[in-house]
This record gives sequence, structure tokens and C-alpha cells, in this order.
Amino acid sequence: CDDTDGSAYPGASESSGDGVDSDCDGYDVNTQSCLSESVEDALDYVSYWTYGVADASGSEYFGAVNWYIWAQTLYVDGNSTSTTPTSDAMVYDVELGTYLAMNDYYDPYYVEVEVLGSSEYCYGWIDWTTLNFVGDVELIVDGSDVTGYADLSAGSTITESDITLESIYGGSCNLSLIDSALDYAGYGGLLDFQEEAVNNVVDALASELEDEIEWYVDYNCAE
Repeated sequence: CDDTDGSAYPGASESSGDGVDSDCDGYDVNTQSCLSESVEDALDYVSYWTYGVADASGSEYFGAVNWYIWAQTLYVDGNSTSTTPTSDAMVYDVELGTYLAMNDYYDPYYVEVEVLGSSEYCYGWIDWTTLNFVGDVELIVDGSDVTGYADLSAGSTITESDITLESIYGGSCNLSLIDSALDYAGYGGLLDFQEEAVNNVVDALASELEDEIEWYVDYNCAE
């Protein structure tokens, strides 16, 4: 693309801001390099975060069914990132891998239910599970300014085997009784209830990751 410069040709390595469009894409910016750095920075920023989940309770059938869940806390830790070019030079597929957990043995959440006179009082936690955020980032280069627009989504991958429940009084917890109480409340059981709670946080985290990627693109990709 520049017959006077033998270092400028399609596929050449781009050095941002050196005054030469080395790879002949029309921009003096190494877009994949600065975007990869921005995605990694965004994941680092939200790693080791904790999210408090609002307490929840209910009473159905004129007090015959009562339930209360409290002290739930979600933990997020970063794992890996990938940035992959697409057919559009300014659009990249991205993936941010995280780990997600709810409480732990030393700091559990609590569940109390009463169904038709039978009651159960338990504590529990959710082990670390993989949660991947996937989507794309579109870059817009305007002179020395580079703007990114990120779009990410993810869904909870919690399974019943990830949930540990123990009775306050010793032994295993009566999960069927808890499921019955939450089923009366309109949920499909404890797993359904916790997936909804987790996904509310996951949606908020996806939005936070989008904002952070866009901020770091502006910071890392400036020529």
C-alpha cells in the first residue's frame, strides 16, 4: 500500500501510532492487540468481586407455606480471555471465562421453610462453576480516537449437584421440602430460585464487563 516503504504491506505487523499503516488496513492502530489487552484488563478489573443477593421470603396459602432465604453472596473470579478476528476488520468475537460461586462452607447462606406444619432449617453454598461471557466488540477509528462497542451475554450453568445443603440440626437437608415451598411460591424449586438470583447478577456483570471493555479500548487503543 506504500511503494516507498517496504515494511508496509497486507499482513505486516502493525505498531500503533508510529505514523505508518504497516498492515494496510487504513489505520495506524494494531486493533487486535489493543483490544485483546482491553478485554484482559476488563476481566482483571471485575475479578475477585463479590455481589450481595437480596434476601427473599414469602408466605402462601394463608400462612400454610412460609420460606425465607438470606445471606446469599456471589463471588466472581477471572479465568481466561480470547479475541478472534471476523470477516469485518473492525469487529472481533470475544470470550471472557470466569468462575462463579455462592458463599462457602465457612460463610454459608441460610434457608428456612415451613410447609403444612413441617419445617426445615438449613445452610448451604454453591461450589465454583464455570461461567463464560461471549459476544463481540466493534471498533470505530476516527483519526487518533478509537471507540469500542461491546455486546456480551452469558447464562448460569448451575446444576443441582453444585448445590450443597446441610441441616442446622445435623445430617442432610430435606431438599424436597424446600423445593415444595418454593414451588408453591411460583419457582420450580431451589435450583430454579437460585438460577434466577444468579442470572440477575450475571446480567449486571455482563453490563459491567461491556462498560469496562469500552473504557479500556479508549485507553489502550489511542494512537
